[in-house]
This record gives sequence, C-alpha cells and structure tokens, in this order.
Amino acid sequence: MPRLGFLNQFPRLILLSPIHGVMSKRFLLLTYRGRKTGRSHEFPVAYVRHDRELIMTTDDPWWHNFEGGSSVQIRIAGQRFVGTARAITDPDQVEAALRDLIAAQRSYAALADVTRLPDGSLDVAGAAQRRVLIRVSLET
Repeated sequence: MPRLGFLNQFPRLILLSPIHGVMSKRFLLLTYRGRKTGRSHEFPVAYVRHDRELIMTTDDPWWHNFEGGSSVQIRIAGQRFVGTARAITDPDQVEAALRDLIAAQRSYAALADVTRLPDGSLDVAGAAQRRVLIRVSLET
C-alpha cells in the first residue's frame, strides 16, 4: 500500500465523485490485487495517456505487483477501464516517462521528487534511478 494511504483518501473521494473533473485530467484511480496478500488496493496516481496506453512512475514498493504484468482496473474521468500493468525498471525508459509526465504536468517534478541541478535544470536522470515506470495497456 502506498505510504500516504490516509492522505490519498481525499483525492480518491473526489475522483469517485461527480466533481472528478477537477482532478481527472492529471490523476486516475488505480485498482489492483496484491500478488502476495490478494487484497484489493485503490489509490490516485498521476498519469499521462497516449491513446490506449497510460504511463505513471513510482518510488513506492507497490510496483512489484506489476513485475511480469498484472491485471488492473483504472478509473479516468468517471469511466472504468481494464488493462494490464507492467513495471519497467530501465532507467532510460523511466527518464523518458518522467520527461513526458513533467511536460504534461509541471507539478509532477515535485511529486516525483525531481531535484534541481546547480545550473537550475531538473535532474530527471537522477530521479529515474530512484523510480519505476508503470505502463498500462488498456483493453479495447
């Protein structure tokens, strides 16, 4: 379970409500079953969507549930989708995903704990070493 479980409840409730539009362009609800416990987990995650593919990153250990691929449910803009999530640890792919997420949501740099280098640029490559890419392919 993500470390901010209690704090995730407020955005989770908004994403489930009729006013989800205030958050739905930047956050989705991810639901999956833990591979060891079998318990269901649901929490908000920042994302970028490319047609039938979603990308997100994390530094929390829940990504291990997606090693080798795992079925997930996604709620975006009030609609439910089913998909397959895969954890990708390759730093180059994680860095590309981070750059994509930051380009779409400038505030994502702070969410992903991307620090600034002495020249003022973002240390996306450094952050990519500490994060994992979650790629979700949505079913049609």
